[in-house]
Amino acid sequence: MEQEKPKYPKYLLKHIVQCPHCGADALDHMTSCPKCKGELEPRGYSPIIATPTQKRIKKILSIILYGILAVLLIIVLYERFFS
Repeated sequence: MEQEKPKYPKYLLKHIVQCPHCGADALDHMTSCPKCKGELEPRGYSPIIATPTQKRIKKILSIILYGILAVLLIIVLYERFFS
């Protein structure tokens, strides 16, 4: 007799929950059911909410990174065309 293939990998089994609206399987971090689109209460997951300070740091680091990339691009182009 052939063994039945598991529906989900072992590592996902602890994250499977039943939708209260339609009974379909969904993952515990989902906010809506993939089958009926009903609202689910995510558990074991909390979205990261960036504070204004974190947003400001991210913006400053992005500006610095793009500045460094621009300088490197200028150096490469200068050496290629004027050397």
